[in-house]
Parts: sequence; C-alpha cells; structure tokens
Amino acid sequence: MGDIVSLSSKYPHVGNRKIQHIQSSSTRSFFNGKNAMDDILSVLTSAHNLFEKGCYQKARIHFQRSYDMLNTFMDAVDERDELQCDIGLQIASTYHEQGLYDQANEHILCSEVLASKLDDRVRTANCFDAKGKISFMKNSLQEAFDYFNQSLDIKLLILPHNHIDISDTYDNIGDVYKKKCKHQNALAFYNKSLTIRLNLFEDTANLRLASSYHRLGSIYCLQRQYIDALVMHQKSLSMKLCLLDNASLPVANSYHEMGAVYWRQGKINDALALHNTSLETRLEIVGNSHLDVASSYHEIGIIYGIQGQYKNSLSMHEKSLKIRLDILGDDHLDIAASYYCLGNIFHLNNQQHDALTLHQKCLNIILKLLDDNNLHAADSYHAIGSIYMKQQRYNDALKMHQQCLSIKLADLGSNTLDVAASYNEIGNILTKQGKHNDALSLYQKALEIKLDVLGMKNIHVAAIYRSLGNIYCVLEQYDLAKLRFQKSLDILLDLRGSDNLDAASLYYEIGTIYHIQGKNNDAIGMLEKSLSIRLAIMGNASSAVAKSYYKLGSVYRSQLKYNKALSLHHKSLSIRLEILSNCNLDVADSYHEIGNVYYSQHKYSNAISAYKKSLNMRLEIYENIHLDIAKSYHNLGQSYYQQSNYPDALSMFQESLNAFIQLYDENHPTVADAYDNIAKVYDNLNYVTDANQMRKNASTLHSNLQLLSNKKENDKTVEIY
Repeated sequence: MGDIVSLSSKYPHVGNRKIQHIQSSSTRSFFNGKNAMDDILSVLTSAHNLFEKGCYQKARIHFQRSYDMLNTFMDAVDERDELQCDIGLQIASTYHEQGLYDQANEHILCSEVLASKLDDRVRTANCFDAKGKISFMKNSLQEAFDYFNQSLDIKLLILPHNHIDISDTYDNIGDVYKKKCKHQNALAFYNKSLTIRLNLFEDTANLRLASSYHRLGSIYCLQRQYIDALVMHQKSLSMKLCLLDNASLPVANSYHEMGAVYWRQGKINDALALHNTSLETRLEIVGNSHLDVASSYHEIGIIYGIQGQYKNSLSMHEKSLKIRLDILGDDHLDIAASYYCLGNIFHLNNQQHDALTLHQKCLNIILKLLDDNNLHAADSYHAIGSIYMKQQRYNDALKMHQQCLSIKLADLGSNTLDVAASYNEIGNILTKQGKHNDALSLYQKALEIKLDVLGMKNIHVAAIYRSLGNIYCVLEQYDLAKLRFQKSLDILLDLRGSDNLDAASLYYEIGTIYHIQGKNNDAIGMLEKSLSIRLAIMGNASSAVAKSYYKLGSVYRSQLKYNKALSLHHKSLSIRLEILSNCNLDVADSYHEIGNVYYSQHKYSNAISAYKKSLNMRLEIYENIHLDIAKSYHNLGQSYYQQSNYPDALSMFQESLNAFIQLYDENHPTVADAYDNIAKVYDNLNYVTDANQMRKNASTLHSNLQLLSNKKENDKTVEIY
C-alpha cells in the first residue's frame, strides 16, 4: 500500500479519457434525455475527484449512480456496455482500496462478462489488470504476475507500444518484482513506464508521472540510494500538490515514503513528523481500519524502536498487526512484516524467547508464500541468527547467518552491501567464539566491498570501521580500537554532522575505551557528548539515554564519586523501568551496578538487596547458566562475607563456583579464585580441613596456570564484578 496516487494511473478504465469520451459529440447522440449526458458526466467527475482524494466509499456511491443512470438514459447497447464495463472496474477499485476483495472480485467478473460480450480485448486486458491487483494484495504473487503478463501481451499486440495503458501494466509487473525483492527487475519496469509517460506528458504536472517518480523513489530507498530516493519523492510530491489538496491520500503517501527515507538516513525527528502528518490524513479520509493506516502505524513503530521507546513501538506494531489480520488473514507478507518488527522489539527488549517465536512465525509465512531462496527469508535468517547470538547459541547463530549469506550471494552477487553486512555479522559470531583472526578476515572483506561500492566517505564504510574497533576491543588492543572508532566517527561527522545517533554511539564507544584505560576524565567527556546528542534526538525516555547514564555512573564509581554514580544509575534504572518490562536484563544490570556502588560505600545490606533483585531477574530470563548469574552469586557472597554472615556467604560462593566450572573448566583462574573465596569462609567458620582443601585446590590450579606468583593475598580488597 502507499503506491496509489490516482484514478487514471491505477485504474485507467474510466478516468479523464472516458469522461472526455462521454463529452464527445458522437457519444452525446446515444443519450435519450435532454441533460442526461451532462448529469452522468457531472456524477462521474465527482466520483473521479473523490477517488483521487482517497474518499473511496463516497466515490463508489457516485460511480454506482452513474452506472445505474446509464441503464435509464442510454439506449445504445454496445456503447452502454462499454461504459458500464469501465465503471464496473472502477467500482471494483474502490472496494480494492478498502481491502474488500470479495466485493471487488464480484464487480470485476461482471466487467469481464461485458468485455467478453463486446469481444473487446483491451477491456479484457483491463480486467486481467484488476484481477492481478486483487491477487497481488492477497499475496498470490505468481497469479498476479500471470494476470499482468496476460494483460501486457494483449496490449502490446493491439495498442501502440507507447500507449499510456501499457505503462500502467509495466507498473503492475514492477510492483510484483518489488514485493519479491527483485529490485533491479522492478526498476527496469518502472523505468519503462516512466519513459512512456515522459514522451506523452513531458515533465508537466501529471498524476501518472507522479506515480512513476513515487515508485522509483521507493525502489531507490530499498537499494539504499537515499539521495536519489528523496529526489524522486520530492518530484512526485510537487506534482501532487499542484493537482490535489494537501490533505489527500496521494500526498499522505508521499509523506509516508519520504519518512521511510529519513529514518534510514538517521533523521529520526523529521521522519516521525512526516509519518504523523501522513497518519493524520489517512485516519481522516479512510478511518482506522485500512491498510494504509496499518502501514503508518508500522513505520511509526519502527521509529519508536530506533529511539528505544519499546513500549510505544510495541503498541504501534500491535495496532498495525490487528488491522492487517482483520483485512488480510494470517498468511500474507505484510503479516510477516509485522511479526518481524514485533520480534525485533522483543529482541531489543531482551525478551529473546518471544522474539524467536515471532521471527519463526514470520519465516514460516515467507517460506509458505515464496521460494526458499528469497531476500525476505534472508532477513528472517539474519534476525533469528541475532537472537541466537544473544542467547550465546553461537553455532546456531552461525548456521542462520550462513544461510542468509548464501541467499544474498545467489540473489545479489558477491560485491554488494548486503553481502558485506552478512560478512560483518558472521565476523561478530566468530569474535564471540574466540576466532579473532577469522573474524578480522571477514571484517576486512566487508570493508573492501564497501570501499569498492561506496568509496571512503560513506556511512556503511563507517560501520565496518566500527566493527573493526569492536574486535580490537575484544583483543584488548584498545589503542587500535580507538583509532578505528575515531575513523568511523570522522566519516560520520563529515557526512552528517555531530547531531546523529551513530555519532553518539561512537562517542560512547571511545568513552568506554578511555574508561578501560583508566582515563576517566576523557571518558566522561566522550560519554557526556554521547548523552547530549541522545537526549536532543530521542528525549529522556530512551534505552540509549539510559545506557549513557549507566556507563557514566560506572565511570564515576571508578573515580570513587559514589553519590554521583548512584544518582546516575538510579536515573538509568528509572528510564529502564518506564520503557522496558520489569523483568529485563538491562534492568537487572542496573540493579547489579547499584549494588556495586553500595558495596563500595560499605552499605552491604543495600548492596545485597540490589544484587538479589538482579539475580532473580537473571535466573528468570536466562535459560541456562550464564556468566552474569555467576557474577551475581559471587557479589552476594562478598557482601555476606563483609557482614560476617558466613553461612550465606558460603552458599553464594559455592553457587558461583559451580557456575564458573560450568562456564569455563576446572583449569581457569576464575575457578581458582572461587576456591580461595570458599577457603576464606571456612577459615572464619573454623572448618580447618575444608579450608585447607579449598586452598589446595586453588593452589593446584594456580600452579597449573603458572599464576601462583600473581595470586592475590586474602587480605587485599576483594573484586566485585
């Protein structure tokens, strides 16, 4: 939806040419009433204008009235059948636009009977077009493709090859290719259509030309050619505003598509403003139960997701899904798209089980409706792989991303941005698996593709430098990491200026490195830059803002500025509780870090309360033992130990030891430290034999790891995670 711009461009069966036909002197003689022709012409003109504005129900009433008037006032049977065939298709188009496909089909069949009776092959072709549009909306794409090609074969045989009706069918075929993610094929047919229309209309304001520019803009957006996309949409919008009111559906559709380009460019506020304007017009004209309104909710949901406003995003996507299910049923690509976006929100909200369920629903629909090797399926494999990554199921994640890569290579070739993105994701998995050299090799592959396709100064090149920075961080080569992050930042600042979310993220990454290196004042400078941008663009109720407060709190704790740290962590927690569910990993992290601050202030009871909240959430969310759970047990053990509550300390240290053994193996320094912690508790409980055994276990491990000389003395300050 959103590609409808005019009566004559989408349904040429009546339109201005048929109105002109009624006005002609030869047609006037067929009417038997003094003012009959003028009356019918007036009704048709009103119907046409209402359709152009998107007032489909009112337009249908007028079309039906003109249809009935022909029975009363027109005696010539063939001429009446011709006009009723055309008007019947237009009545069908009003039902189609409202998602009432059964009613639309009834009128198409009536028109098809009339076309057959007249032996009019062009009108038969128009019926094929109308049937194809219904099949298209029902996601029977091959059926739609067959109908459109039947129409095109007839038109090319009978009409001149530069006939306007042929351009309409080229558009229809292009729409099918677009839906199948065959963007180059779609572009070829849209350009064929545009060529015909430019020959006929030159570049004067015309809704058919506006339709062509609109479609081209949509394809350029999908191909990430955002500047070209905006040029096309602005051309289309300019023509529409010359011919229509601002508060009309075609204008709203342009605002919608331009909003889609803006959020992809990172211009979040501009995108949201355009989508809200479009939604307001759509609600006013077609009401809430319409696919265009569902599309608006869908796009606004995406923007809220980018802003980290997950509750608002969820609400928008659920509204969109409900409308789509009511109109389209269960098996439709738009339903799959809703499941996909809902899955992304649950993924970002760290609700991985729900996210996986939704993405699998999405994939099942795609595989049912399309062949296995299509780009929609590739996107689903990518999303499922990202969930497996979050669940630390790295082998499963790798399998998904390799399937995604295989489809992209087959469909797009090896030297494309989408393939580079897959190399990047697989590199991320290999990084997690400790295969750093293999990961670096893939990141370099991705960088080479992006430099070849885009040149140095491009946001996608900046993204690869950021990935390289991430892997150098994993390798603890922080100076190299910082150089890559800075290179990425320089490109972004040159292209977009400082007020964008990607720049904010890079300031955050550089600040994090400074924190690791102990350069806390530099860290605070970078993190505050990041926070300032995020607040300006996203407002306070955003997960990214909460993340900035969280990291700043951690830096201030390193500086022993505990009150400042606590204030920032509470700010972060407050936002997370507002926008996320109460049981969420980010919320758990906030409680954990608040516990760390209280521990540093020797407020052990407060620390224990916070650690327990964090632990309970982590136990509920993680399906298997996780390092975060082990850390929670460890920190609770340290807190109980400082309170001289040795039984509870022992219980927690034993839990942490069991967790560390499951996560690592027996020969790991963290396991050795865990044995030492238990030995300390046994000492205080006067369990001498048990204490000696634990110490012996630790000593053996340290010796095996050649770490005995670095072993910390028991009386040194204990570490908390």
